[in-house]
Amino acid sequence: QIFVAKGEEVKFNIDTTFPSYALNATNRAFWIKDTPTGMKITGIKVLVNGSEVKVNDAYTLDKKLATTEAVTVNFKDTYIGSANLHAGQSVRVEVTGVITDDTEYKNKAETNNSHDKPNVPGYSGSIRINKTDDSKENPKVLKGATFQIKKQGENAPIQFVKTKTGVYTMVTSDTDMTDKTAVADVEATEGTVLVKGLGAGTYVITETKAPKGYVAIENVSVTYTYDVDCKITNNESSNKRIKGDSSWYDLNVTIKNGDLNTYS
Repeated sequence: QIFVAKGEEVKFNIDTTFPSYALNATNRAFWIKDTPTGMKITGIKVLVNGSEVKVNDAYTLDKKLATTEAVTVNFKDTYIGSANLHAGQSVRVEVTGVITDDTEYKNKAETNNSHDKPNVPGYSGSIRINKTDDSKENPKVLKGATFQIKKQGENAPIQFVKTKTGVYTMVTSDTDMTDKTAVADVEATEGTVLVKGLGAGTYVITETKAPKGYVAIENVSVTYTYDVDCKITNNESSNKRIKGDSSWYDLNVTIKNGDLNTYS
């Protein structure tokens, strides 16, 4: 799952094999560690030879879930045993997590049975909305416009919180709302606004308030679609004054005030 929204659930599989130990071995430790970045681990399931084994029976966890810290599955001495009963059997750790960062996340797996440390990256999308007049040369930046963003097919606009002037992040159950207020209208205070944390899907951007001294563009929206590989595959506007330029999972949208025939 390369491209997901902030707050979305993701799943990972860590596959390895149960080690074999010399009969006179004094160290029979076997552990598997999962380290999240930009996400929290909410669930762990362990299968040996295709069958689920239970926590505290076959293994222990060194952290209480949910957590944003690394979690280690430690197989118990009583399960490992001394007769190599599980040697060579397949081992799978199924990890469930929730994305907490609005830009990117990573999930790294490692075990004391292998030198490999696979690291799976993923991303969330953003939209930067720029507001200008309709001048063909050196368009003037217009300050103070507001916009709403909806996922296609949904009636309610997405809720955001401001992280700094002109920058907003999507609200999820993990968002720290201390001294913050969720809003549907995001403001291009200095003529541009960036919203972060979006996932794959089709979104509609609507201007809700024009800059002072200008008239809002009525009944006009920009629609664009993210695919699962972070590419914007569809970018449409019902107005010549609106244009979107995409670069992988980020989109720049410029909305101009002026006559319809001045922008093509």
